[in-house]
Amino acid sequence: MDDVNVIKGKGRSRLEVKTAEILLLEYLERHRMLTMAQLYKYFTQFLGEEIKEYSFKNRLRRLEEFKLVRSSSFAEGFDGERFKCFSIGTGGINLLIENGLLFEDYNKNQIYQLLEKKNKLHFLYTQEVVLNIMCTTKQRLALPQYKHYNQTKLYSSLSPSLVPYEMWIKKASKPVAMFNKGAAHARAAQFINKNQQYKKSTGDWVTIIRPDWILKREVDNLGQKTKYLNIELDTGTEPLEQLEDKVWRYCILAEQDSDSKHGVLFVLPDESFSKRTKYGDRSQRISNIRNKIFNDPLMTDRLRQVKLSVGVVSLKNAGAVATNFLVPELFK
Repeated sequence: MDDVNVIKGKGRSRLEVKTAEILLLEYLERHRMLTMAQLYKYFTQFLGEEIKEYSFKNRLRRLEEFKLVRSSSFAEGFDGERFKCFSIGTGGINLLIENGLLFEDYNKNQIYQLLEKKNKLHFLYTQEVVLNIMCTTKQRLALPQYKHYNQTKLYSSLSPSLVPYEMWIKKASKPVAMFNKGAAHARAAQFINKNQQYKKSTGDWVTIIRPDWILKREVDNLGQKTKYLNIELDTGTEPLEQLEDKVWRYCILAEQDSDSKHGVLFVLPDESFSKRTKYGDRSQRISNIRNKIFNDPLMTDRLRQVKLSVGVVSLKNAGAVATNFLVPELFK
């Protein structure tokens, strides 16, 4: 993609789109749905563009006129969260295809469901975690000692639908509910027949675990393992036993995929995302989760055996902890 402006339309109604704005659209498509503040943060802190917030808002309105983006308002009760959500538009899809950032057979119909997501707040909190991690990595790379560091994309940001964590369970094996305690809650007992050949087989595909989001770092030239950081957002509604069960299932994943290095990061939202939601002090919840996981000898032995890394942090601290797992050389 050339570093030039792209012009949409003609005459006075034309729109010039900068390369940075195309990259913004690419990020929006990959991350499904974002708030205006998140788009602004990515545009300024990650891409390094200089623009005032009110000017950026006006620019988004202009992009929406040309159907490069779509928007909807979100409001939670009288005193709850209120913001505008954005997703990619049909014009944005066409622009990304023109610039080789999407395949031509991209299913445009799916974009009309993006702004209709259930549990929007949970999803947007998760995206805030991802954005904080990416911006933290960018900040570390900006330090003088990393001036000559290869600043190509260090890791990929992936929806869990693109990386299904599944395994084949023979019918002669123990029932999934016994194999995977708490499966009903995490839908881990949902069987999937991938194609016709499995219908004649003596087993089923079962989802081990489905994280809220995944960051993946490919194997490097030094032969280090591919890393997967699995993000789990904890809003305090799940009992500690269910969080513990998730860790057990991540252990199963780490054992099955021993050629890779897996980590799971439990992140608790705080007021760094929004001042409207009063989460208060999360230190006690963090302490309770850590005690539940790390004070169990069976659990700690299992973690060491499968080499699974587990972290429990607040949203404001997620960036540093996650970057240290994915790119530890930036903290030496």
